[in-house]
Amino acid sequence: NYQNTMMQNERGEWVKIPAKQEVNWNETLQKMEKQGKGAKEAAQAEKEAVKEAGHGYAALDMGPTGKLLKPMGDLDFEDAVRLYEQVALAGEQAGADCIIIETMSDTYELKAAVLGAKATALPVFVTVVFDQKGKMLTGADVKTVCALLEGLRVDAMGFNCGLGPVQMEALLEELRKVCSIPVIVNPNAGLPREEHGHTHFDVEPEE
Repeated sequence: NYQNTMMQNERGEWVKIPAKQEVNWNETLQKMEKQGKGAKEAAQAEKEAVKEAGHGYAALDMGPTGKLLKPMGDLDFEDAVRLYEQVALAGEQAGADCIIIETMSDTYELKAAVLGAKATALPVFVTVVFDQKGKMLTGADVKTVCALLEGLRVDAMGFNCGLGPVQMEALLEELRKVCSIPVIVNPNAGLPREEHGHTHFDVEPEE
């Protein structure tokens, strides 16, 4: 049921997707083209900051489109690949040193993002979101995601968002058993909780 489908918003909170609506993909493509230009400007600013600091790297960061791919949604796989490719190429042209694809919760969109990123010659790092049962939004487990990403020849993979460091530890052990590439771990500051209409995290930086 489309109305009961869940996805994560920009704060990492699970929310219901509203009833299916018609989408103007020409407008979406135009917006992504503008974002590609924005990515180029951001990468140039990063390179300047790295140069000034004398160390570090400039990474192009890409996340979910916020749309579901067909058949669950309206976005064609090929269009999704093209959207990610436009942003990736803009970042590469601006001088980004690598690409980070993060907070992905759907393996189909994840594949589209990686293929888009692979249009460049840059290293590609990927982090995905699992729930406490070790499942992505669309049902994939750690072994499945690892097999997909290693097959796509990404340079490093791991987890971000969704879980705190304690909850992510078990997933890390599972990933280390099956993964042959470098592993990335970027947890939340604990699990989010609502208090008086605001989201709070219980893990302090020292922890």
